[in-house]
Amino acid sequence: YQNKPSVEREDKSITEAMSDLATAIKQLAEQTPFAVEAVKRYNKELRICILRSMINDLAIFAKEELILFTRLQSASWLTRWYWQKRYRKAKLSRIQLERHIRDFKQKEDLC
Repeated sequence: YQNKPSVEREDKSITEAMSDLATAIKQLAEQTPFAVEAVKRYNKELRICILRSMINDLAIFAKEELILFTRLQSASWLTRWYWQKRYRKAKLSRIQLERHIRDFKQKEDLC
């Protein structure tokens, strides 16, 4: 007889746990539209942050290109080929990043 009350207590606790779980699932279902909207807002803000980071990198690339251009203009005939090669690489990097930013904006609808 002593084992029987403990089994009933376990059954009651399992029943209570199941009812708590059902209540939690109902509450989660009610909050799901808000969670989905929050995830959408978070993803949009993350894309904007990535875009701003790429624009900052573009400014750094443009600054480096300008520095190399001024060095190319003041280079002697002996070192001109070297500065011209560095300038062209910097210009190509800047152009590639500009294209990537343009494509990213179009793909993510951030125009």
